[in-house]
Amino acid sequence: MDTPMAMTTNLTKDEEGESIDNKKYRGQGVDVMCFADSDLGRCMVDRKSTSGVCAFVGLALTSWFSKK
Repeated sequence: MDTPMAMTTNLTKDEEGESIDNKKYRGQGVDVMCFADSDLGRCMVDRKSTSGVCAFVGLALTSWFSKK
């Protein structure tokens, strides 16, 4: 996927801006869960395995993949 930001955008440090307390965004008490599954060679056509992984932070799905 392409980046949604324009290629001509220049990011610079905001010297006059207000500092942010980075502890605010650390998400204490949030559960991180990962699930994985695979079937070892069960595809009847080509006898290849299929595996998959999904990761949740709290109730939000943050990452997943499936591969044959």
